[in-house]
Amino acid sequence: MPNRTIHKLADIRSAREFDHAVFTPKPRAKLETAYKRHPYTPNNWRASHEDSPWIARLFVGFSVGDVPTYNMMSLVKLVKRVRKAQTGKADSSFVYQKGIYTHHAGAEVIEDAAQVLLLNDPDSKVSKQGFIDQMLELAEVIRVDMQQEMVIVEIQKGGIVYETWGVDGDG
Repeated sequence: MPNRTIHKLADIRSAREFDHAVFTPKPRAKLETAYKRHPYTPNNWRASHEDSPWIARLFVGFSVGDVPTYNMMSLVKLVKRVRKAQTGKADSSFVYQKGIYTHHAGAEVIEDAAQVLLLNDPDSKVSKQGFIDQMLELAEVIRVDMQQEMVIVEIQKGGIVYETWGVDGDG
């Protein structure tokens, strides 16, 4: 490791010395605004916490047992089919991730996985319970079609988790 001087805050006698010891910016370019958002865009919408839409987050693995079997496109096609049937729209977001899952039998699997994020469209007029029912149905279809032991469903509003469900085949 190269020799370094590390300054503790108490060792520095003045703000000027602190600024010089840690970082001295030397801008070479003029800062400019890259774009200006038009304040009257009619498609913008905003909701307070009370009026914010319900959001679901589903956790899905891609392995069957410890065998990698499915991929992101498998999940995207499945969600698209189910959501189109439920609402006429396939709107959803997908986040790729790695996951560690411990099977009921105790075996631990590190697998490719995803989160599916779905927003209850504010214009859809679907109730909270209707949205939850749709998400549980979607989770069950994913669980069966992708041969998963369980799909986790979180129901959120304004970033706060209100309910969490484990959708499995045990009844």
